[in-house]
Amino acid sequence: MADRKPPSAELADLQAIRRALMDDIDSSRGVGRAQLAKALLDVLERIRELAPPEVQEVTPLDELARRRADRESAAPDTHIAFRKPLRG
Repeated sequence: MADRKPPSAELADLQAIRRALMDDIDSSRGVGRAQLAKALLDVLERIRELAPPEVQEVTPLDELARRRADRESAAPDTHIAFRKPLRG
């Protein structure tokens, strides 16, 4: 057990892994997404074990919703413009 990191270092590593998994889940589709979600749940459980009680963790769904809103608000306007009717 001498190789084991202190809880604060392990917690920082786990939070980095959580952010990476959320990025992967946000950009993935299909079956791989379920496997990523399972891995994320495992990481979140370990974070809960290590985090001090006063730390409030943002839920993954809140974080994904915020990222999606940020991405959609930053995306260029991609709607199809209506054309004027031809006069004839």
